[in-house]
Amino acid sequence: MLANNDGRNACIRMSIVINTSHFFVHSQADFLSARIKINGKVGGIEAAGVAVASDSSSVSVGGSKPAAGAAPVSKRYIKYLTKKFLQKEQVREHVRVIAAGKNDYVVKTIE
Repeated sequence: MLANNDGRNACIRMSIVINTSHFFVHSQADFLSARIKINGKVGGIEAAGVAVASDSSSVSVGGSKPAAGAAPVSKRYIKYLTKKFLQKEQVREHVRVIAAGKNDYVVKTIE
């Protein structure tokens, strides 16, 4: 879900960097679920209508319409949290988070 609250998803694709570790993708989904702030408070994303889902190579953040009074989750905030997660996993100096489209980010290795 992005700034205009129309139900679009922000997606972070990590298949280029992490091709075998499903744990890494799922742990990022757990990290985002635990850290996303809604109205200045951590937690409660389900009540605000925000969902974090993961598959084998990507994590999606979004949902339908948010609850009344809930602030949207911006794409830039998702990028910020992704960078924090990569720093926590000690791989931040080896990869970059790059916008691949209007609603997508790709994690690529630094060449």
